[in-house]
Amino acid sequence: MYWLFLLGLAFGIELIEPVQKPIHDGEIIYEANLTPVEELTLAFSPYQDGKAYDYAVVDVPEGWRKIDSPLYANPIQVTIIPSEFAKGEYLIPIHIYDEGGFDNLPNLTVYVKINIEQDFFNISYPSYIAGNIKQPVRFHVNISTRTPTVFVVEAESEYNTFKKEILVKDFHSQTIEFIYPVPDYYWINITVYPKYASSIVKEGKIKAHIKESFFDDLRSFSYGILLYYPTQLLSNGLISFFYSLLSIS
Repeated sequence: MYWLFLLGLAFGIELIEPVQKPIHDGEIIYEANLTPVEELTLAFSPYQDGKAYDYAVVDVPEGWRKIDSPLYANPIQVTIIPSEFAKGEYLIPIHIYDEGGFDNLPNLTVYVKINIEQDFFNISYPSYIAGNIKQPVRFHVNISTRTPTVFVVEAESEYNTFKKEILVKDFHSQTIEFIYPVPDYYWINITVYPKYASSIVKEGKIKAHIKESFFDDLRSFSYGILLYYPTQLLSNGLISFFYSLLSIS
């Protein structure tokens, strides 16, 4: 078995993750399509003709982050982390070194081509909801994503605020409840963004019609479940009737 190990050392340095392939100085070794919330890790077998490279360094654009390989790592591994503002195509150099030239190996520079796409998630929500004062008015904000990540869902309206972090793997429907003390028309502002790329924002508005009439609810029943019950209408009506009698007298 030892001769098989030596035979493996005789081959040239190669990329072993995310794919396995021999690499050569100056070439593009991998092309990746990423979103700003993803990172890319590349690992290399360090051996070349029975000798070994010792570490690698990545040159990333301003605002990006990286993790270079430690000295004498096996495999040699680097990680590239895009900026949340990254968009479009980038050519990233990776420099692979023989520390101090002790093994007389030529230093290598290879490249990774990365295309960053920001439009990787969508949201949906109703344009109109209806309900009654002092009763929960419920609506849903749906998130669909091609890249699993943590999203922040925010909703804001007069008398109400909502904020929650949610790990979404592919699809999630978030239920939100608001309560209004005064009948009127209200706007609900919806904001959704990835937690680690907060500059990528999806926004929307919902118009809420808040009423106090049971008969208005009957006309708007097609918009959702009635949230104001007939028993409450009766008790409120009786209170209003006796109050009007007292006012007259």
